[in-house]
Amino acid sequence: MKWFLLALIFIPMTVLSCPQLAGKFSNCVSQNGSQSGTSSFTITQRLLNGATVYTISTFDSETNSDITESVTANGSMITRTETDSETGMVIESSFQTTCKNNQLEIKSKASASGQIIADYSMVFQKDGPALKVVYSGVVFEEPINDIVTCQ
Repeated sequence: MKWFLLALIFIPMTVLSCPQLAGKFSNCVSQNGSQSGTSSFTITQRLLNGATVYTISTFDSETNSDITESVTANGSMITRTETDSETGMVIESSFQTTCKNNQLEIKSKASASGQIIADYSMVFQKDGPALKVVYSGVVFEEPINDIVTCQ
């Protein structure tokens, strides 16, 4: 018992609060239809330098596209600057990923030409064997409030 307690001292608290989300989830259902294109998630996770790294792949059946992002749940703010290939517009985005209460939360903001175009969050959690993703915020001046559940 002493060794177990001593080992806990050396494990970062974020690791202890990060949920086990790894798996393949399909048959996604949107509560209100705003995220109705999302039809599946594939999530892997690993520890890297004491932080949990999640690789999240989604498939959108409406656009027939796959998107894969890796996020590190260490609370650090990550900023990116990209140029939209279609419009040439420079888009600045920031992401912050944290774990608490056995949930993974990704907060994101994006701006173009100095105007905020997105400010939203996604909270991932397991609900039994199902994956539940709660979306909230604003994208292109449209509110997003939805819950997607996948089996």
